[in-house]
Amino acid sequence: CLQRHPALILLTSPCLPSSSHTPPSMMPNVFIVPLFTLLLLPPTFGSTMKSVLDLMEMNATMKSYGKEKWKVLEEAMGSISADIEAHFDLQNSMDKMFDGFVQWGISNGTDGKEYPQPTPDDEVNHGGSDFWDGMANYQEHFLSPMAHDDSLVPGASNVLIQQPCNYASNVAYYSSMLSIWKGDGKEDHDWSITQSVRNLLAASFGSLGSGSAFFHGSGTQLGCRIDNAPIAHIALTAYQAAVSSLERDDVVVNVLPEDKMVNGTKNGTTVINEFVNIFADQSIFEWDESILTLNKDFQGDYKSTFAAIVTLNARLELPTRVGDLLLKFLCEVFGFNQDMTDFLFNEYDVRLQSLVKEKPELSGKDKRELLKRGIGVLVKIGYAMAWQEELFVGPWLASPGANKVGAWAMPFVNILADKLTSYSHDFAVKTGYEIYPDCKRCRAQEPHSKWHEQSAVGLTDLVYLTDDIDYVLRGGALVEDVPSVGESVDDGMTNVIKLLEEFLAGPEAECMRRGFANGGLECVADLWGVQGVLRGGVEECKEKDHGFENCFFTKLLNNNGESKLIDQCAQRDFEVTAFISCANNVVRGIVGRETSFFAIMENLL
Repeated sequence: CLQRHPALILLTSPCLPSSSHTPPSMMPNVFIVPLFTLLLLPPTFGSTMKSVLDLMEMNATMKSYGKEKWKVLEEAMGSISADIEAHFDLQNSMDKMFDGFVQWGISNGTDGKEYPQPTPDDEVNHGGSDFWDGMANYQEHFLSPMAHDDSLVPGASNVLIQQPCNYASNVAYYSSMLSIWKGDGKEDHDWSITQSVRNLLAASFGSLGSGSAFFHGSGTQLGCRIDNAPIAHIALTAYQAAVSSLERDDVVVNVLPEDKMVNGTKNGTTVINEFVNIFADQSIFEWDESILTLNKDFQGDYKSTFAAIVTLNARLELPTRVGDLLLKFLCEVFGFNQDMTDFLFNEYDVRLQSLVKEKPELSGKDKRELLKRGIGVLVKIGYAMAWQEELFVGPWLASPGANKVGAWAMPFVNILADKLTSYSHDFAVKTGYEIYPDCKRCRAQEPHSKWHEQSAVGLTDLVYLTDDIDYVLRGGALVEDVPSVGESVDDGMTNVIKLLEEFLAGPEAECMRRGFANGGLECVADLWGVQGVLRGGVEECKEKDHGFENCFFTKLLNNNGESKLIDQCAQRDFEVTAFISCANNVVRGIVGRETSFFAIMENLL
């Protein structure tokens, strides 16, 4: 092993290879597959999806995609397609999507007319009629051929990949497909969501992996639509499963105002079936219109559905007043417009609360447990959004050093969140080890690649959370309702609510209300007095391939009169709860006072 990662010490697992970083100016074109390496692979005339995965892997390691990995993916797609509620052949649809991707690349995103092709010297491809100008907003600009010949994928040598790392990193979503299909991660109760609904959700994760690869590979409007749709399908289907035991209310079920619902508004499972079949049944030149038509029949804004899930979770465990404060805070942080905010509070939430009141109230310990799990999911998805390059925008996205810090921190974030949620994940998902081709380099270099990897596990946990909500609404208990000695079942929840109120009224929350696109994080850094050292430490330490984190945290902590390194909080056999307590002390030393957010984490753990 080249480097011990402190997060792996927490796991007491084998250590990861070094996540070395090569500056883009010095980086070889690793995504060009040398002709001689194709001799390492036999000719393939089967699945286009498998051949594309082979090309991705060869670009990084000069090896084919793992046989065992593909065997499991193939088994999963076959099992999902055999479900009585799945009216599609998932592998065939994924093959056809990648066939279309190559066809779209050859025609340069047109209907077959001749348009000038870009060259690898172009920073961004502006040649195609379907090109999406928003591609220029991403940090990654590195055109690279998909392949040097057509021996694996016919026509691939004529396709230029727009964003190689952001293209390959979507393979992480296939791990989520497998987790949902197998039912991994839930240990305290059986699944409440049916296997059929889980299979359709798993199919959506598969579509997301392939569709987002289509987008970042092609840089087209069509790719953008294929990319965004499955996230909305996953959010809506999981949410509708969570509220399935409540009395039917179309506004609550569909997360749509009455005046925006059309006759025959479709549920999430129906939308998934129709979406997956588009690629198998239609020419690529029909896909765009079909997706646009389908999007009119359901709530296609996944941020709205995420807000509905958070609202539902809050109403089950928080007092009304505190829930109101939290939801208003989140609307401000995530930049919801006034129409969406008004709908959530004045129409959706009013109806939801009346339905929830018809159900038995949760025990104090179940309220605490559900809140803890909800915060854990928010930690994962919030961290993913910090690297999305869309909702939260700031100088850290363009900083090589900050990207390295972000990559280094990901396993810590996931271990902390897993401790909050109690959901289990395998080693690759926890740490990102070999979770997609060339992940070591891409994770440390590209912000949006971190979004793909982190959102994959965050969205998986969101499905687990909605299953927990459905379970408790149907009368299940997450925690045995037996008071500890000398403690009532509500004591722990009372403390958490008090800390949550303090946080929402505190200076950090006031900074965050600006929105992350308007300097919210910089405001917190200034508040803590670490803005300058953050920037200086990141830039000064960014070239250190080994010991980067020690360099960075030494500068951060010494600047504030602290000699303790954050690494000392992650000694071998250090339990996660003790680690958070230690880290809370370090933050207290930096800031000079208690911070409610870290106190909430420590209290919940």
